Amino acid sequence: VFVFAVKEARVTDATRRRATRGRIQQAAEDISDFLAERTDVRVDEIARAHSTMTQVRQPAGAPVALPESATFNQMRHLDAPLPAQDRDEALRQALAVWLNGSSELQLTFNVQALRALLGL
Repeated sequence: VFVFAVKEARVTDATRRRATRGRIQQAAEDISDFLAERTDVRVDEIARAHSTMTQVRQPAGAPVALPESATFNQMRHLDAPLPAQDRDEALRQALAVWLNGSSELQLTFNVQALRALLGL
């Protein structure tokens, strides 16, 4: 007895595209254009990279949209403290540190905070 079963093609798998370098660049431009029009939405570095990779895998001709996934929300949450952090490189210095006989670790410190901590 032979039984033949037809494998149903899933529409989403058949229409998804591979993330090639050219498609990633095009998706990044599309996301930037989309966000330039939407001033009410703030998407920083990490979330922008995720939305670009999500967009690049969408079927050809799919409209640009921000992901509504938990992962994208986590990326936006990770981006949130970045503007609040000190980005001025003049305030930061790399120091070589050895902890408990370990090999050399290069750690970056905020010089003003370190001076305040040491009472200098």
